[in-house]
Amino acid sequence: MIKYVCDRCSALIEEPHARFSLRIELFTAYDGMEIRSDAELKQRDIRAEIEQLIKKLEKMDPKRLEQEVYSRYEFDLCRNCRDQMLQRLEARQLP
Repeated sequence: MIKYVCDRCSALIEEPHARFSLRIELFTAYDGMEIRSDAELKQRDIRAEIEQLIKKLEKMDPKRLEQEVYSRYEFDLCRNCRDQMLQRLEARQLP
């Protein structure tokens, strides 16, 4: 028999009790480099902007850079913690 532990309260989750999986993805939703018109494109030096960005990225820690762009988490929850988390999410109050 497989046993799980709740990642929030450390309660043992055994059959026949349900185990709930919470997945969270955090990712950058940045659109500052969006080009809105041909006129804007002609005014900007896109190549220079890209080169500056590359130089800036080369100086950053790869792990930190990855976290700035994308992170994914997965948690096992017992029913009680799932209910509490759901209640907070519905009220838009994160733990």
